[in-house]
Amino acid sequence: MKVTNERHKRIVEAGGGIYVVGMMGDLVLFNSPTTGSTLALPGSLLSAESVRAHIAESDALFAKVSK
Repeated sequence: MKVTNERHKRIVEAGGGIYVVGMMGDLVLFNSPTTGSTLALPGSLLSAESVRAHIAESDALFAKVSK
């Protein structure tokens, strides 16, 4: 059974992401609200700012590929 890490969830949501329950090793998973892409950051680098930046970078790459 996967358990929600409330701290991770708050950070991801503060950064504009959609928290995904569970982790892959030390990676915190979250989705881009724009593309639905699942992204990940190491727990040690998790902050609202890093989530926001990772989503923006991913969304920009997704837009280029979609053209």
